[in-house]
Amino acid sequence: MTVRELLRETETALSRRESARFDARQLLLGLAKRDAGWLLSHGEDPADEDLIAAVRDGVGRLAAGEPLQYILGSWDFYGLRFAVGPGVLIPRADTETVVEAALARLSGVERPVIWDLCSGSGAIALALWHSRPDAVVTAVELSEEALPYLRKNAAALSGGVVRVVAADVLAPLPAMRDCDLIVSNPPYITDVDMAALPPEVRREPEMALRGGADGLRFYRVLTKSAFSALRPGGWLLFEIGYDQGESVPALLTAAGYQEVFLQPDLAGVPRCAGGRRPL
Repeated sequence: MTVRELLRETETALSRRESARFDARQLLLGLAKRDAGWLLSHGEDPADEDLIAAVRDGVGRLAAGEPLQYILGSWDFYGLRFAVGPGVLIPRADTETVVEAALARLSGVERPVIWDLCSGSGAIALALWHSRPDAVVTAVELSEEALPYLRKNAAALSGGVVRVVAADVLAPLPAMRDCDLIVSNPPYITDVDMAALPPEVRREPEMALRGGADGLRFYRVLTKSAFSALRPGGWLLFEIGYDQGESVPALLTAAGYQEVFLQPDLAGVPRCAGGRRPL
């Protein structure tokens, strides 16, 4: 069997999935540890027996509802590769909207102090540090399952420069002060919507998804606690759910933030909300 034949077999096996073609390519390339160019230049080469076995095993795991990213053990976000696996939220391209919004608001700020709350894999924190290596970045995570991934990614992608703190962001964080930016992708899925999540998403940690009865539990707390931790003129930015484009900005306004904004992702879905502590 050639590499190209293995790819066709995998696409056929995954044909009931909406993303069959994408998933098949990512599974094959990820397990082979190759880039897309390899398929073009080596598609007619014989496929290694170990690779064939690994890909077929991966197909079975996908069929059983395991996320592709967990099978591969890593996923790309903002041009960086993050270690992921059971117990940590998978980085998603939509979240890059939050990174872009944050970087725009840090323009002209020298050595910005940044805290990333509910950091998970560290995707936002490390993407910001990679773009602004002069920044002083702290990533906060509570989950004992997610923390090893966060620490591994911080070591691999920042050489340990990005500081990792194990803490509950709903409790006071005395060390969080004089910040230029506080950013968070908190749990925001409602109790009702949790029950309707696709099987693969339900494999991700509930702790990183469930935001309470109305999905706003973390926003209510963080809009208040972050205010005093920001420098005058500092920004608080959130990732938000598709239906929170009114509720989260309203919480920001009620907490005293100014220049409250809403930024959609590339699909036009409200994705980032934020506001500024008055000067």
